[in-house]
Amino acid sequence: MLSKVCNKIVNLLIENHIIQKDDREIYYFGLYQMISFIFNTITTLVIVSFFNMYIEGLLFCVFYYLLRCYGGGYHSKSVIVCYILSILLIIAVLCITIKIKLSMLFLSIFVASFIFVFLVSPVETSTKKLDEKEKKFIREKQKLFLLLE
Repeated sequence: MLSKVCNKIVNLLIENHIIQKDDREIYYFGLYQMISFIFNTITTLVIVSFFNMYIEGLLFCVFYYLLRCYGGGYHSKSVIVCYILSILLIIAVLCITIKIKLSMLFLSIFVASFIFVFLVSPVETSTKKLDEKEKKFIREKQKLFLLLE
């Protein structure tokens, strides 16, 4: 559905001579990403509001975004599956935050996750191959973000 909306908007822009036909793919991609980002942000805000955990939600989103940007990870073939998994992840993190205070279990999970991401990232995917220079650059950024967290 989002593809159809983006196609219609881009076609309107071309018909009204606002953009050139040769730039169609660039504008389609940018529009698709922008609408997806806005929709995901609104969904996240609704979930965070439901839990009344604004600070926790913001902190999770900021650090998760930084880790995901530079660390790579799982890529779903379907936008819907990705969206659902993202929602479930946010809900799970907020539920865990409610139930677990800074206990030994939480601390153990945090340390194990930290070590795992520190050692494994960046993760390549079939659509995002990295050369050694890129891996080194991303690994350094990732380690900096992890240490800041």
